[in-house]
Amino acid sequence: MSPLGNPGMPMPMSMDKWFPVPGTAIPGMQTMMTGMMKNTIRSKGVSSEAELRDLCLEAGVKMIGCQMTIDLFDIRHEDLIDEIDLGGAATWLDQASDSDINLFT
Repeated sequence: MSPLGNPGMPMPMSMDKWFPVPGTAIPGMQTMMTGMMKNTIRSKGVSSEAELRDLCLEAGVKMIGCQMTIDLFDIRHEDLIDEIDLGGAATWLDQASDSDINLFT
């Protein structure tokens, strides 16, 4: 069984290092790990978040921002892209039920 708990899915070789959660409390550790993840993404040729967002907008993807998360973290609507709608779970469920494909992240 893989460390992820799924016997059919082995852990990728680049992610075979276990890091204890308390270790993330070390000053600068989250910044370092974020940088390592960004470098891995870049080295694998994965598009940036901005590029993926632009491709979604070009393809007519309807994006719904979670109103609860926005309220929880005091995000201002002005800080979001104009093309995003805001809504709660009911809004997402209504849209998702009529969609061919939807992603929940």
